Amino acid sequence: MSLAAIFVFLLVSALQTLDSVLDLARKREGITGDELKLRVEITQLLKEATALSTPSTFAQAAKLKRLAAAKEKELAKST
Repeated sequence: MSLAAIFVFLLVSALQTLDSVLDLARKREGITGDELKLRVEITQLLKEATALSTPSTFAQAAKLKRLAAAKEKELAKST
């Protein structure tokens, strides 16, 4: 193997790694405080809905799931 081939391989690998790191940094900057708050609320609502798994609490669990779905739509609109 020649040194040129190894150098090209290392250069391409470094550029791809740099591109993925920059892409990740751009994605992290895009999350605002309101989006983060909505994500936390959605997670909490779904946890509560999952905890209500008995037939007597089905209506309450369904209500929480609908509320979480509405918040997910709100989050999708804001992004």
